[in-house]
Amino acid sequence: GINAEITFVANLVQSTMLRNADPKLSKHLTDLGVHATSYLIRWLRLLFLREFSFSNTARLWDCMFADYAWTSLMKHNKKEYNVSQSVLPHIAVSMLIFVKDELLQSDFSYTLRRLMRFPPVEDVSGFVSHSIRRKYHNKDLATLLEDYKPTDVSRPEQPKSAFYTYTPTAVASTPMMSDKNQALGASLAGVVTSLERKWFPPQ
Repeated sequence: GINAEITFVANLVQSTMLRNADPKLSKHLTDLGVHATSYLIRWLRLLFLREFSFSNTARLWDCMFADYAWTSLMKHNKKEYNVSQSVLPHIAVSMLIFVKDELLQSDFSYTLRRLMRFPPVEDVSGFVSHSIRRKYHNKDLATLLEDYKPTDVSRPEQPKSAFYTYTPTAVASTPMMSDKNQALGASLAGVVTSLERKWFPPQ
């Protein structure tokens, strides 16, 4: 189920991915007894909404959707796309490395507080670029697009996904601000539901 998948990815981030990216920080968290589920479940379950401002969260979501679209575009990728195969765990690793210096000098109590209250970040573009490079073996998005040579130059068929089947509700030509906010909230709720169904498939 959803909780089992999130727990699996949380442990994957701290025990495997972080150990490969930064062994010193990974060992420090292990020695302190900081469990991945104590903070990463919140990061992943809420898609970083409580760690960053709305504008920065939207930037990370752009990265997620672009990663999903790119994976769907590649003909050779036939696997089910879920959170463990997405760019999200790589973003989490980038966040941990961002606060590395502070964590290495901290005890268990402060470390957990810092991870549960991530420091303000003005721009998450660095997280995005580092995460894309880490996932795609040191290639950025521009390089990936240059390397991609479609065999069929015609317009590719859109993947059958909830992301591509959303039809916006018609609104009046001059809607009230409250109507706009309500429509935006409904759209965001639909996106989160779609992500949960796609990335956390029922077992």
